Amino acid sequence: MEIITEGSSPILGRAVRIGAEFALGDHIVISQLFPASAEDGFVKVPLSFRGVRTVEELLHILDLATKESVTCEFSIAAKRVRQFESMKERCRKLSSEFRETAEGNFRAKISLGNVSLEVDAFRSTGDLSLRGTYNKYVGDIRRALNSLLSARSLPS
Repeated sequence: MEIITEGSSPILGRAVRIGAEFALGDHIVISQLFPASAEDGFVKVPLSFRGVRTVEELLHILDLATKESVTCEFSIAAKRVRQFESMKERCRKLSSEFRETAEGNFRAKISLGNVSLEVDAFRSTGDLSLRGTYNKYVGDIRRALNSLLSARSLPS
């Protein structure tokens, strides 16, 4: 077992290195699938994670992503979204732009707590894609995700 540290404080807490991945607890895995790149004087470090089950765990991952950098671009995919219809109605009410297909799929652009989000959802599969940019000093990501997801647990 290894503790990843920044100076003397733990960043990831107790993390077990498994090859190129880190296991956090019993079900969250973080990996770097692509190499870092430089853009506009900033370094982009793409990380992938899986196994997140609750909004709190997702918020923990976003907090880790903004330890060194103020902003973080994120893209989250969830499968088999529970309560698809209520999610669609929530997005319809909260969005500045909402489009729905004849099959019941939808796309929404939402701004909550100074966090801009784009949502794509597919009714036949129950899949959800959520993209956005988070600035820890400007936006309230906790409020945005709780308002959108409206439940304490994420889709599977």
